[in-house]
Amino acid sequence: WTQVNDGAFGLGDPSNQTPPYQSEDGFEVAVFDDQLYVGMEADDQYGARVWRTKAGVTIPTSQADWEQVVDDAFGDVSNNDHIDSLEPFGGYLYASTAQKDASHDGTEVWRSSSGAKGSWVQVNDDGFGDANNENFKDMVVFTVGSTDWLCGGTLNNAAGAQVWCTDGTFDGGGPKLKWVQKNQNGFGDPKYV
Repeated sequence: WTQVNDGAFGLGDPSNQTPPYQSEDGFEVAVFDDQLYVGMEADDQYGARVWRTKAGVTIPTSQADWEQVVDDAFGDVSNNDHIDSLEPFGGYLYASTAQKDASHDGTEVWRSSSGAKGSWVQVNDDGFGDANNENFKDMVVFTVGSTDWLCGGTLNNAAGAQVWCTDGTFDGGGPKLKWVQKNQNGFGDPKYV
């Protein structure tokens, strides 16, 4: 294994912890339009971030091969602690966030058709309408009949885990998508969070 970026993608360590970078984690990776994306947590001061390899870079070898395409946690550092999942679906790259703690607004789902900085749009209501939905993990695409679905699961300590899916159609005029809960809360028992 060879390291192909600077530690924490070159971000400083505002916590001054020993050892450093205890809160800078890379959680998710995805390939979209021939570029590698990495979702991360960048300490409480920076929040969720997304990096990708620069156009034309097939094998990154140093920090110079990367560019940041989401900074400052989609503009909400106090809520969006880290990227929980990345998944291509229907010509878009989707990114979900995990909130910092249970006193915030809930998970957010964003998408971009290019992945470029400034092109990301939120496509769900915060927490799917429930602030207790703290994250949206393990997004995956599957097909039922002739319909493709993007689905993931939430952590919800109050009601129990929830599975939410979209076929990519708009709710009204957009930009939010129609999301459908596909399970009973906690699969029938709220202790399953």
